[in-house]
Amino acid sequence: MSNIHKIVVVMGMLALFLSHAVLLACAEEPQEKINVRLVWKSVHADRFIPDRKTFPPSEIQAEIESASTSEVGKRFLINTLREQVAKHDRLVFFEGGKIMDVKEKGHRYLLFSPGGQYVGFVGGTKGMTEEELGRVGWIGDWGPITQFILMTAQGEFLWRKIRLFGPIRILENGEVAVPHRTFGFDRGLILYSPTGDTLFDLPKQEATRPNRHVHGDKKPIHACFEKRYLWIFAGGGKAVLKRMLKDIEPKSVNLSDDGRCVLLDGRKAGTPRFPRTQQLLDRSGRIIRQYSLFAPSEIDFSPEGDFLAILDNKEKLHFIESSTGRILWEISREGELETFQNVRVSSKGNLVLLRSIFLRRIPVMDVDSGVFSWRLRMFNNAGSLVWQETFPSKDRVGHGSAFMADDGSYFFAKSDNSLYCYAIGH
Repeated sequence: MSNIHKIVVVMGMLALFLSHAVLLACAEEPQEKINVRLVWKSVHADRFIPDRKTFPPSEIQAEIESASTSEVGKRFLINTLREQVAKHDRLVFFEGGKIMDVKEKGHRYLLFSPGGQYVGFVGGTKGMTEEELGRVGWIGDWGPITQFILMTAQGEFLWRKIRLFGPIRILENGEVAVPHRTFGFDRGLILYSPTGDTLFDLPKQEATRPNRHVHGDKKPIHACFEKRYLWIFAGGGKAVLKRMLKDIEPKSVNLSDDGRCVLLDGRKAGTPRFPRTQQLLDRSGRIIRQYSLFAPSEIDFSPEGDFLAILDNKEKLHFIESSTGRILWEISREGELETFQNVRVSSKGNLVLLRSIFLRRIPVMDVDSGVFSWRLRMFNNAGSLVWQETFPSKDRVGHGSAFMADDGSYFFAKSDNSLYCYAIGH
């Protein structure tokens, strides 16, 4: 490397550090602060092997046993820690917050239902016969899922099936929603009961039979699209809504936890790919409001469905009132080097957790060289910053995630192979 080249690199790195320092120094300071306390940190989350002596960690066990911790907070601590810290092929069973057993399964990953009452082991070939492997056929990243096993959180085996397609979703009542195939929009739907019986199969079953539809106050728990129709289902595979989508070709559908609102993301026929079109609907299929966001990258409803947070193209956060569709406030990224990654909304929209990463770039050479740092920010329902913290990063890719309890009492953040647990307000 020539001396001139070395000087250019040094100048670029110096400019990088100075620009990042200025960015952090100029970052908005919280006007109305909340009490956020670090409960526990694991530096090597992927090496944390749970056993009876080390799981849960003593700091988190103390929070679980504390009289001041809500039942919602206790369940959140147990379920999130089990999902995020346990190795992908291990499952920790609990009873009353105490570890009961650790089982190893030779599968690719785990799925959990909302609330963590049901767990699914997905993929892998452990326990499969030669005949079953032959029925599955080609196995690869884009092929069918070899097998799926549903169990309760207490370790009770419920059922097992082979050759399914993803994405698989376990519903809160133990039903399992599976598409007919992986590719394309017209994927159909199979709903399995907690015992493995087929409750509904689109389009194989006649979808217009009266006994397939219910009315009244049945809570919707799943939404999907099949061909040009939007379907919303209650428990037992009963259809709450079937609506033809005339003015939008859907790409994704998101149902609020309470089942009152649906957000469709897609595009209108004959229009460019970007920006896309979004429609916010109520459970009757009425359009509350339509948007034209570039490309939503993450969507999260508050637990009651009153509020909705959308990350648009990882550059802007929109906070929306579901009943009217009004955008109450927006947050934009602080320059091109910041990328919004995750957003979570607590009960009644009181707290909004935003996780973002900052890229490092050598200005003179105009080259990106991985992630420089990552940041957590907390906003109240008025859009005011109430807490933030920035962390250095050695991860060039910036993988990570964030999770918050429904009542906003605790949250986890994972990045750079470290896992953090925070308590809020006590």
